[in-house]
Amino acid sequence: MKYSCEYHNMKFEPLQQENKITGDINNDDNVDILDVILINKAIYGKTELTEAQRKAADVNNDGKPDANDSLMIMKYIIKLIDTLSE
Repeated sequence: MKYSCEYHNMKFEPLQQENKITGDINNDDNVDILDVILINKAIYGKTELTEAQRKAADVNNDGKPDANDSLMIMKYIIKLIDTLSE
């Protein structure tokens, strides 16, 4: 989500905080189904990811968040894989 505020012709936007956990797209310090929902919404054009979110979503490091990344996050959540590549 993008938030901005204009005050006396000055525009303020929040600082983008780097996502610290690979796969934690919504930056809530957890890799969970909410991250899967967010990446899937981005894949289908229903939302835009920030640069930090795109970096966190690209768990296979191929340069773009896509269905393969979504699948890897799902596998991680249900413990089919132990780690997400960083």
